[in-house]
Amino acid sequence: MRLKFSSIVTVADIKLKEYNVKFSNVTFQVNGKDVEHPEMYSLLADYLSEPFTVKRSNNDEIELYLNRNHTLLSTNVQRGFVTLFDVNFAQLKLNESDYETTEECIYGVCKTKYRVYSNKES
Repeated sequence: MRLKFSSIVTVADIKLKEYNVKFSNVTFQVNGKDVEHPEMYSLLADYLSEPFTVKRSNNDEIELYLNRNHTLLSTNVQRGFVTLFDVNFAQLKLNESDYETTEECIYGVCKTKYRVYSNKES
């Protein structure tokens, strides 16, 4: 079974070492077909739709602050999102939208370039 989920992701209240994340309009597909949200999927969608906070400590460790009732699956999905889009806002300079860094990935230590776009309408 292959489970895929889609969502709109909002990142807000961005500070140098902290930001809030919220998934909305969460939908699921199993083996490429939409599901009718049986109880398991609707509960997971509810957990994923709760906002959570990401904080980066002074030694660049990432901490997630989630509702205590989260399931292991919803926690891992949110942790995966944060790891995948691990933007260190403290490295962005005023009026710049990108920065380069080195970080560990599945291939070892790699040079990575991030480009951050702002939503001017919000």
